[in-house]
Amino acid sequence: MHSTSFTSSHDQSTESVVLQRSGLLGGAGDTKSIVLALQALQEKIRKLEQDRNFHQEQCEKAQRSHESYKLEIEGQLDAERSQHRVREHELQDLLARANAERSRLQATLEESKSDLGHFRQELEQMLNAERSQARAKEDQLLSELEQLRSDLNEERKNADDLATSVEQLKREREVIETTNRRLESTVRELITVQNNLMESVKKGGSGVINSGAKSVAAAVRGRATYRDPVNTSTTSARKASAARPANDVNVSTTTRRTTTQVQNTSSSRFTYMNATHASASRDIRFGEIPAARSATPPRPPSPARPAATRASSARGRGLNTSSHLPTEHVQAMDEVYEEMQVELRDLESRYKEAIQDAARNDTSPDVLNNVLNQLMTQIQRKTEQLRLMRQTKGDLGNTSLIGSERRSGSVAKGVDKALQRNQIVSELRSLFAKSF
Repeated sequence: MHSTSFTSSHDQSTESVVLQRSGLLGGAGDTKSIVLALQALQEKIRKLEQDRNFHQEQCEKAQRSHESYKLEIEGQLDAERSQHRVREHELQDLLARANAERSRLQATLEESKSDLGHFRQELEQMLNAERSQARAKEDQLLSELEQLRSDLNEERKNADDLATSVEQLKREREVIETTNRRLESTVRELITVQNNLMESVKKGGSGVINSGAKSVAAAVRGRATYRDPVNTSTTSARKASAARPANDVNVSTTTRRTTTQVQNTSSSRFTYMNATHASASRDIRFGEIPAARSATPPRPPSPARPAATRASSARGRGLNTSSHLPTEHVQAMDEVYEEMQVELRDLESRYKEAIQDAARNDTSPDVLNNVLNQLMTQIQRKTEQLRLMRQTKGDLGNTSLIGSERRSGSVAKGVDKALQRNQIVSELRSLFAKSF
């Protein structure tokens, strides 16, 4: 209130000063207008004061509200500052940890780079080594492939050569079989002639000898239809001996000459290049000699010697020849048997060496199976040949024992044994031809 009165008095003094300056303070007539003007001014002043008071109150309220808002905002700002400080500390800790983690990761990255460089170098070295090994193995495989191709070509050539040799051997075997059949028939005829001559010697008739010689000539002429060089020479020799007188006939000499020609012709036919066949061919020739010698007719009797003496000497010569030749047979068969045993041991050693070489050189299973099958086939054939050789030796031994026990037997049985031996040896020869 004091302030309000002071303000009103101050306003009045101010109004008076203003009126004085404006010249409104004139006379009494103007007092009423002045009073009205003053009242109006007072009303305005009161309104202005009211407005001022209202606005002042509003301003105070606004200031109070502003202060409260300011305090509130300051509290919020303080809280936010504290939160920001805490967050700042947290972020600083996170930043420190991030920096430590970054430094650690950088160190790890450097180590990883160095390890990666070493690993890369080792990997490159390993790849280079494997590449060089692969190239060396490839070169080795190429060389082995070329070697196998060359071996295959050689095997094909050998197969062609073997096929040609087999065909040639077949043709030779056919020729030999034909010759053997002809010789067999000739031996039978000679045996018949020898039996006739033996009967004629026992009877002591020269006319029978002449008839026996004529039967020899007739038999040879009957076989003269064959155009074989052996039979041709035999026929010519027998014709010459048949044309002589009875006292001058030397059948033993003619037959021995014929046997020599047969032996030479048959030996010239064997052209095999195998070492074992050389022994087998010797067996064949020895097998043919007993047949010819046992079929050799005895020498005709001379007037100065008795018939019994001539017959006994003829039988003695036949027995001595037949008892001597099986020993030569056995010796030749022993040689062939030993050679075949050596070859069998060689094949077995080759079989073992093939397995060891395949284990060392990493040979493919197909090639190894082919080689082992070939070697096994040869071993089986060689074993079969050895079995036949043992059987042949047993037959020869039995034949020798029977010949020594039965020296007084007929010549025809010895010839049959010789023919049997010849057939067995011929089978051996055919097996040799098939195996080689």
